[in-house]
Amino acid sequence: MKDKITEILNDETLETVEEKVDKLSKELALLVVPKDKYNTLSERVKNLESEKKTVQDELDALKEQNMTDEQKRQKDLEDLAKQKRELALATNKMKAKDLFQNANIDNEQIESLLDKVVSEDETKTTELANSFIEILQTKVNETKKETETNLLTGTPKPNVKSSGNEPKEITIEDFKNMNYQDKKQLFNDNPDKYKELISNL
Repeated sequence: MKDKITEILNDETLETVEEKVDKLSKELALLVVPKDKYNTLSERVKNLESEKKTVQDELDALKEQNMTDEQKRQKDLEDLAKQKRELALATNKMKAKDLFQNANIDNEQIESLLDKVVSEDETKTTELANSFIEILQTKVNETKKETETNLLTGTPKPNVKSSGNEPKEITIEDFKNMNYQDKKQLFNDNPDKYKELISNL
């Protein structure tokens, strides 16, 4: 359709816009299915799908009627095994999702992780989920530690004035007036003092 439109727009024999629009409408009418025809075809497709399902159901019922007792038992066992598999998958999916949510993993990540860890085996599912959680938490901790190190490295010492040769004792007021970098440096140099001051705020 795009090629046809381009062809008509580039047709030099069509001199005016009206001629091009007229040609476009005629050509596109041949390419586009009219709405009423589309609706009719759509209805026919729905009817055919419904008929197919009816015929399939009748065929399955006929097959079941002609089964021997042994075949019926075998079918029941297969149906039961299928239901058991589906139930195990659903249960294990919920368990894995709970583990991920409790580990504060965001929902978008959870959805992609579930496909990788969920199986019919509960133990295997739990082990895989916990492995992913451990890997993610390790990565988070490494990033956090690296960020803290970067923040603390190279920051100037707290700008606290001292009288004489002895460093001045840092008061609550001094601490309040410190900027972020000074507080970080104090935390790095004297964590006990930092905790003492922060707890007294």
